[in-house]
Amino acid sequence: MLKQLTNVTVWVHDQDEALAFYTEKLGMELRDDVTVAEMIASLKRVAGNRHLGEIRVEPDPFIERIVAGWPVASTSTRARALGLAADESLDPIVRGYIEDFLPA
Repeated sequence: MLKQLTNVTVWVHDQDEALAFYTEKLGMELRDDVTVAEMIASLKRVAGNRHLGEIRVEPDPFIERIVAGWPVASTSTRARALGLAADESLDPIVRGYIEDFLPA
């Protein structure tokens, strides 16, 4: 059984609309609001001396198509029943991603 969700990335067209959806429709609680600048800062902190290459912030049509197909009406009953906990900060999420998906 799923006890904790470590990392979820959600790309959205409109942050205000997405916030309303997740808090009002799904019943989730906003515990942290992270900007793209904060994500990049976390990546630089966690990556240490790794070469990151160019970091560009731009829309991705592939991700936009995925998000456009998501349902707009649902409940949070199942999510709450799973007891998912939020991460304390963005750094452990970035660290986990690096460990899982990037070569040493």
